[in-house]
Amino acid sequence: GARIASETSASLSDIVAGINESTNLVKSIATSSEEQYIAITQINEAIEQVSEVVQRNSATAEESAASSEELNAQSAILSTNVSKFTLKTK
Repeated sequence: GARIASETSASLSDIVAGINESTNLVKSIATSSEEQYIAITQINEAIEQVSEVVQRNSATAEESAASSEELNAQSAILSTNVSKFTLKTK
């Protein structure tokens, strides 16, 4: 009976050690998952910031293109008006 009790005690000790190791592994996985979540959140925030900058740059480019077209039209009008003037020679 003492031998069976000793073997049972040893088996239970092995089981407890296995459970403790499993617990540590699960804690490690949970910690790693949290770190990954934080990193992914930071990446998403950075991507959103880049997207906002790209949108602003796009709007600025459109405004510049419209201004360029307007200046081109005004230049044509100015050229037409200037060509109406003639210089007198002495």
